[in-house]
Amino acid sequence: MQGQLSNSTHFSSIAAEVSNPLVEGIYETQVPLDFRAIVQLGCVCSVDRQAARKMREVTDTFDLAQLNFCNITPDFPYMDFSVLKYAFLYQHKSGNKNYIALILPASSRGTIYVVDTVRSNQMPPNLTALYNQYRNER
Repeated sequence: MQGQLSNSTHFSSIAAEVSNPLVEGIYETQVPLDFRAIVQLGCVCSVDRQAARKMREVTDTFDLAQLNFCNITPDFPYMDFSVLKYAFLYQHKSGNKNYIALILPASSRGTIYVVDTVRSNQMPPNLTALYNQYRNER
């Protein structure tokens, strides 16, 4: 209750400042871009279908305007804790390469990222076969 009272007082003072004819506007400074995205989109969002098609064809990035807000519904739950009961994160650095693996056992999914600081692609061509071999050994 105390926080709500101080927030309403704060908003009242901002409203009073904005209504002053000598004030052109109130601007934000030093606000991180990810905070602005969260404030605009909320906790659940989806990529616009047309933008998603372009991502597959042309690029792997998208603009903030290509994200759509989604209400938290059974179709778009905020967090599915049945999938996130256990999560394993593995990180290893070898030379110029960083290996990051995120494994979600409940969903039988895993993702492996390999980040190389060298501009040329020096990944082994049989990475899938190596992964399957190590997985079967364990």
